[in-house]
Amino acid sequence: MKQITKQALCVNCDFHKHIIKNSSAPNVWYNHFCSANPRKCAINPVTGEACFMGVNDFGQKYYTKDAFKYCRDINKDGECLDFKGEK
Repeated sequence: MKQITKQALCVNCDFHKHIIKNSSAPNVWYNHFCSANPRKCAINPVTGEACFMGVNDFGQKYYTKDAFKYCRDINKDGECLDFKGEK
């Protein structure tokens, strides 16, 4: 088993974006984004609106208004390669 000496915690990272801090559940995964990992700009083929595109775990495209990827999708085990800040 690999030993982790210092974990890269998203909340301590310069790229961490926490939105909707005043929601009823401020610490849920969908309020934490990584600004080091932007999504691609796209046009939603259903609505024609400008948005951002992602790819889900099944390899299918989806469209969203969120400009960045979720922290939970980037920092899976506390050894994030994009971490910038104090460890």
